[in-house]
Amino acid sequence: MRESKRVWVWPGVGVGVMVAAVVVSLHSGWVVTALWILALPLLAAFWLAVVVVAVTAVWRTARGGRRWPQVVTGLTAVVSIGVPVMFYLWPQARVCTRFQLERPAFDAAVARDLSVRDYYGTDLPTHLCWVSANCKVAVVLTVDDHTARFVPDHVGIPDGAIGYAHLDGEPPAEPFEVFGDQLCPSIELGDGWWWLDQCG
Repeated sequence: MRESKRVWVWPGVGVGVMVAAVVVSLHSGWVVTALWILALPLLAAFWLAVVVVAVTAVWRTARGGRRWPQVVTGLTAVVSIGVPVMFYLWPQARVCTRFQLERPAFDAAVARDLSVRDYYGTDLPTHLCWVSANCKVAVVLTVDDHTARFVPDHVGIPDGAIGYAHLDGEPPAEPFEVFGDQLCPSIELGDGWWWLDQCG
C-alpha cells in the first residue's frame, strides 16, 4: 500500500508544477507589474525551478516502472514547459486563453460603478484583484470621446499599459489614450471585448 502511494508522489508534484507554470504564464503581466524590478530575476528562478522539477519528476517516475504514473508525469512536464513557451512565442494565444478562462471575472470587473476613480481607475474588490494588474478598472477615451472600460494586463512604470477593454460598439478609428500610451483594439474577443495593444 505504501509503495502504491509513493508511485503517485512525482505525478502529483508534476501536476502542481504544471498548474503553477500555467497560472504564472497567463498572469505574467500582473507578475511584472507587481514585482517590477525584481520580476526578471524572480521569474528566471521560477522558470528554472519549473524545468528542473518537471525533468526530475519525469526521471524519478521513469525509474518506477509503472506505466500510468509515467504517462501522467510526462504529460504534466510537456504542459509545464510547452504552454509557457507557446504563450511567449504566440502572445495572442495567451490573451485569448486567459480571457476565456476568466471571462466571468472580467465581466464582473467592468460591471462595477466607475464613477469614483483616480488616474488609474476604480479600485476592485479583493476577490477580483487578480484579474487586473493594478487591482483597478479604468474608463479610457479616444480624442473623439469614445469610451471603453479597461482592465490592465500590464501597467508600465511610471506610465503605459496594455490589456482588455470592453467597448459599447464598434472600435473607433482613433486610438485610446491609456495612461500615456496610444492603444488600439488588436484582437477581438467577442461580445464587445477587445485586446488593446500598442498601435501599429
